[in-house]
Amino acid sequence: MSAAAVVRGLSVRLGGSEVLHGIDLAIEQGAVTALLGPNGAGKSTLVRALAGLHAPSAGGIELLGRPLGGYGRRERARLVALLEQESRSELPLTVREAAALGRTPHHDRFAAPGTGHEAAVEAALARAGAAELADRPLDELSGGQRQRAHLARALAQQPRLLLLDEPTNHLDVAAQLATLRLARELAAEGVAVVAALHDLTLAAAQADAVAVLDRGRLVASGAPAEVLVPAVIDPVWGVRATVLAHPSTGRPIIAYEAAGTEESS
Repeated sequence: MSAAAVVRGLSVRLGGSEVLHGIDLAIEQGAVTALLGPNGAGKSTLVRALAGLHAPSAGGIELLGRPLGGYGRRERARLVALLEQESRSELPLTVREAAALGRTPHHDRFAAPGTGHEAAVEAALARAGAAELADRPLDELSGGQRQRAHLARALAQQPRLLLLDEPTNHLDVAAQLATLRLARELAAEGVAVVAALHDLTLAAAQADAVAVLDRGRLVASGAPAEVLVPAVIDPVWGVRATVLAHPSTGRPIIAYEAAGTEESS
């Protein structure tokens, strides 16, 4: 398996403060990588840096063997799609129109979009579970429905690297599982998927690799069973963790207690 993106010594400064410190991480093609960490750990900043939205203050990122900064904006948008935590649109768009924006980087600037673009939009709507919402205005949707609509836009880009910043926000349990199953399907098709998540057990169940951030630094990365252990979890999240094995898959299930809780006798 080859790396779609390689992060080398990446530091990022925002508002005069350094929020990422010397991150080294390989994002594998055809795999789901979960970024984990408490609030303020730097997950969203790293996702946005991978999208080319935050310039490094030190180090850098390679995308498909080339420096990320060497791609033009349009070329980068054909390769990288980002679904942010709270995607908003100020335009009065329907869900289908919003999804169609994902095809913009692929359009010939001097020709009308063809049937291939229309087919890509319809396929993206279906895969995101948003086909039944296609003709509804975005501003009439619930938070979960908007998330599916913006996921359709990202899928319509047909990226090589798909970045998902808290993609399960606003979703019920079934929809969370469906979203991450879709991430696994895309990975099986060769897409590199990076998802910033809060739920450690959900990440352990669906990700091929996990990377744990704490206060802007990479604490650990690797297979979920190797990384999601009490020696990593307890100091980063300030809890006492018990790691169990799922009875069917064998993947980690994490239970928590408040730090300092004594076992009852």
